[in-house]
Order: sequence, then C-alpha cells, then structure tokens
Amino acid sequence: MRKFWLFFTFIIIFSGVLFLFLLIKDEKLPRAIKKEPALPPVQAQSISSPQAVAVGPKNAKVTVVQFFDFQCPYSKQAAPVVGELINEYSDTSVRFEFRHLPLVRIHPAALPAAQAAMCAGEQGTDKFFKMYNLIFKNQEKLSESALSDNARELQLNLSQYNSCMAQGKYQGNILKDLMDSGKLKLEGTPTFFINSIPVVGAYPKDVYSDIIDQELAK
Repeated sequence: MRKFWLFFTFIIIFSGVLFLFLLIKDEKLPRAIKKEPALPPVQAQSISSPQAVAVGPKNAKVTVVQFFDFQCPYSKQAAPVVGELINEYSDTSVRFEFRHLPLVRIHPAALPAAQAAMCAGEQGTDKFFKMYNLIFKNQEKLSESALSDNARELQLNLSQYNSCMAQGKYQGNILKDLMDSGKLKLEGTPTFFINSIPVVGAYPKDVYSDIIDQELAK
C-alpha cells in the first residue's frame, strides 16, 4: 500500500513539473506563433484604411497595421516599442498604420481618448503622435477634462479641438476600425498585422523587427 501511494505521489509531482515546463516554454513564444487566438489569413495591405493615421510610403514593401486601445495596459507597453520601430525603419519601405479598437465594455475611457487623438491629428500628424504618447503616459487620467489638459499642453488650437470633440467628428472612423476588427475576429489589443503575419500582444522590439526584416528580405 505504501509503495502505491509513493508511486501515485511521484506521478502527480512529475505531471506537475512537466506541465510547468511546457507552460514556461510555451510562454516564451508570441501568441501569434502559438496560433492563439486563431486569426484568419489576411494581408495587412488589404485591411489598410485611407482614414487611418499612418507614416511611411503608401506603396511600402511592408505594411504594419496596429489595432490598439488607449486604456489597455498592453497597448501602453507596446507604444514606445512602436515608436522605436518607426524611427528604425523611417528610411525604408515600411508603413505603419494606427487603427482603433476601444474595448468599451471594459475600457469605457478608450473611446473618448481615441477621439481626442484623432482630433489632435486634425492639426497635424505630429500632433496625433504627441497626443498618442501623452495619453499613454497619463493613462490613469482619461477624463474629458484630463484630455483637454493634454490638448492645452500640446498647444493645440483649443477652439478647433473642442469643436471636433463636441461634434464627435471621428466617430465614423473609429466605428469603421471596430467593424473591421470584428470581421477579423480580433479579441485583444494590441494586435499587429505585419504583412500577412499576425502578432497578438506586446513584446520586445526584436520580435517585431525580426518579422519586418524577413518581409523586407523577400
């Protein structure tokens, strides 16, 4: 009887160690490589939107489309990495496109933040990126007054900004992004499409740059 329990205990411990090893090994891989969640095959160029804020040539060899949420901690984690990638590939045939996926059921402040960024971008693409960075920097402060404070800090034309926000001028653009994300069955942010390769989540820069370099080399 004692041998049976010793054997039974050994099996439980061994199974637990094996499960932990596989879990740790698996977590080293980006979710896109793990095929989780399963995303349909799609070319980034085919989901490019003329309404989206973008940097890089329109006929770029590599297109990186990012769906993000201003209230998502992982989108915040990815934001500086995206900035580094834009700087690294500024003189190459790579286009970066920003599309909104505010998960309003869990992140109610993400939608007005997206509108604020678009209204800022109305006064220049650089203003969009400055608002983008400022919103993520102050992610815990996304009230209407806090977003207005961001606009003042960026020295936007406040009359134009306030009018844009009051009219909900870019709600249609954001709705288009949401509809497209639904068709793609996206469930989390950030989600990237690097040409036809999906990357779901925030990772070190090398994860993205390695894929970009491979696509550029084709």
